[in-house]
Amino acid sequence: MSIDMYLGDSDRQNQSVSSIIKSRSNHYNNLHGTLVQFSYSSPFLSGVTYDSAKNYSQKILIPLIKAGMLLDEAVKESCEAFTKKYREEVDTVDLRESDLLDKIDRAKAFANQSRDLMSLEFRNEHPNASYLRNLQRIEGNHLETKRLLEEKLAKLRAFNSNSRAMFAKVDEIYQLIQKGINEATHSWSEVGRSYLLNEKAIETWMESINQHWINSSYYIMAQMAEIMKKGLNMSEDEVERLKNYLEGHPEVAFYNEGIQLIERYQQLQFFKGIVNDFAFSALEENVNALLNKLNDAIPSVFKHMNFSPNLYFSNINVSFDATGYNKAINKAFNNFLLKSMTQGVNIPISNITNFMGFELKDFHGEPLYYKASLVNTVFLIANIYQNLQKENFGRAVSHTLVNAISTTALVDIVTSGIELLANTSLLGEVGSYVVGFMASHPVIFAVGTTIVAGMAVNELYENNAFKIKEFAESVGDSFNNVMIEITNFIGDMGNSFSANIGSLKAVKRW
Repeated sequence: MSIDMYLGDSDRQNQSVSSIIKSRSNHYNNLHGTLVQFSYSSPFLSGVTYDSAKNYSQKILIPLIKAGMLLDEAVKESCEAFTKKYREEVDTVDLRESDLLDKIDRAKAFANQSRDLMSLEFRNEHPNASYLRNLQRIEGNHLETKRLLEEKLAKLRAFNSNSRAMFAKVDEIYQLIQKGINEATHSWSEVGRSYLLNEKAIETWMESINQHWINSSYYIMAQMAEIMKKGLNMSEDEVERLKNYLEGHPEVAFYNEGIQLIERYQQLQFFKGIVNDFAFSALEENVNALLNKLNDAIPSVFKHMNFSPNLYFSNINVSFDATGYNKAINKAFNNFLLKSMTQGVNIPISNITNFMGFELKDFHGEPLYYKASLVNTVFLIANIYQNLQKENFGRAVSHTLVNAISTTALVDIVTSGIELLANTSLLGEVGSYVVGFMASHPVIFAVGTTIVAGMAVNELYENNAFKIKEFAESVGDSFNNVMIEITNFIGDMGNSFSANIGSLKAVKRW
């Protein structure tokens, strides 16, 4: 029997299978929902028969429906894989084994004919060289055609031999369905008016179905549907999983709803980010402003001395409020400590940018600095903690530092640019007003520019502008690996000490 492959018929069959399965899927889902409702949500339906029917539904009917859905999926996938594999491994046109064999025989016959003609020509006293060359070329063409046809025939036969393996999953699930149907049709007992199940065999059967189920598209789709039920309470990981799923499955019923949900979630996170940045920036700037206003001057001794002359001014009584002066000194010292938290070291940003291959200055041509103080260190640690929710320790640190330094640089550039424009005729009164606002409302201006600059920097970071994200992640991963090595070293050293101490205890009988 000839091995024949008709691609057009195969494609039409795939479309038909897909259409039938799609239609049947709705019936499966409706029936599955009805049985689940009956089995798990009908507390008022009780009694020996009802309980037996519920158990029968849970252990036979519901798994059997799942198996039917799995069979449909396996058939669809196998049919599509069959056609795809043929195109990849054999050919993109129809092929028939009998036609190939016939063409191979004809190519062989033509090659032999050319060879016979050359033999006849060689018998002549003066063989025609040009004629012989043409015959030789014709023979070579027929032999090459024969070789290509034989190669294609071998591919067709190999594909036919291996094609059954593509339907192995179909066969396996089909056998599971047959077992379920057999159990379903032979489990009813007229005597007891109930279903008698082979519990051990049923458990094994159900486990086999569940193994296929958790790897099926139905299971994944159900998971995505459960994620969507959470609405805007989804986690970032769940949003990412849902997004990836929808990108690969635009045909699912909840595709549009899912895309809209993701957009609303992203908008919400955007506004949450703005609010969070505002809160952090406002708090940091206000803390700095309040601490800088603290009076840390050493109190005057004379303010705590009392002079009281007597009635006749014959002498003057002098007293000193030691307790009050001590409190004033302590207050001044505490204010000094708190105020010093806003002081720090100015780190030249140009040193960092030069290392990355470019020079960065403000609009006045002055170098940019990042002020590292105790106050902003506290806020940096808070940001690192936030980034730790989605990055390893090294990346969280480098990400936070890069964004903080970049934001500071951008704020300084913008500020210097405004000041420069204000001194020109380009902005006029507007420029004067802006500079006046900057001077009279330093906290508000600082918060506003920091938020805007932070948003811009974050966008640049996420899009890997200037390869800044790549650089930060590379540095972060290196740092994280070093920390892991140090941790492992300390752990190994501790284990070694413990082992040595244990040996000594054993020898010395501690």
